Amino acid sequence: MMIDRLNKGGRLCIITFHSLEDRIVKVRYKNNENPCTCPPSFPTCVCGKKSKGKVITRKPIIPSEEELEENSRSKSSKLECLKEHKEVRVKMSNSKNRVSVSGKIYGKAYEYGSAARQLNMNAQPLRRNEESEESREQRRAKQKQIRHNNKINLMYTVVVATVASVVFFICYQYLNVQAAAKVNSDKIIELKSTLNSLKDNNDALEADINASIDYDAIYDTAVNDLGMIYPGKGQVITYDSKESEYVKQFKDVPEAGK
Repeated sequence: MMIDRLNKGGRLCIITFHSLEDRIVKVRYKNNENPCTCPPSFPTCVCGKKSKGKVITRKPIIPSEEELEENSRSKSSKLECLKEHKEVRVKMSNSKNRVSVSGKIYGKAYEYGSAARQLNMNAQPLRRNEESEESREQRRAKQKQIRHNNKINLMYTVVVATVASVVFFICYQYLNVQAAAKVNSDKIIELKSTLNSLKDNNDALEADINASIDYDAIYDTAVNDLGMIYPGKGQVITYDSKESEYVKQFKDVPEAGK
């Protein structure tokens, strides 16, 4: 393979113009970067396969706007690079014109043209302050937004908890009222049943009392033993009173024989 023909530190760069081609290149690069077939549970590699290189473009490099103006046919092109195995940490930064090599960040690390892009190792490192000024502003804005969101989330949580507590309290009180109403209703039904039973007993006792009275014996005793007679025609006097229904006694009734 072409990777086996690379010199020490050499690079294999491939430009693709189709997504399937780019997929094939990525798979081949990945297999050569990490060819080990040992299970993940093995503490050490026993298959003997060694890495042949390291992918230095974790994301494919696409044409810049300047290059597209000069060569519109390069619109769908993607550049993938693999370096012959040597422990050099290379990664792309957020900016299109910056690349990090072994921890140092270079400006305009790639030279654009009609051919494949070439890494310019002579580019001057950028100052850390200049490089991170924009990122610090973004970080501050992000932290501010996070604090704002946390404050809103806290307020929302407090409101929801308060509403839930009020609803729970109302439901609890409603259930207590319903339970008390049910108990009182049962007591009322029981008292009504007791009242009806007492009324029935009272009526039965009154009927027994009325049945036990002997009116003939009372008449015989009143006439024969006590000498009582029915009043005569002139002995009963009735009168009308407009002031009161009560009769005032103005003289004591004389006793018999006086």
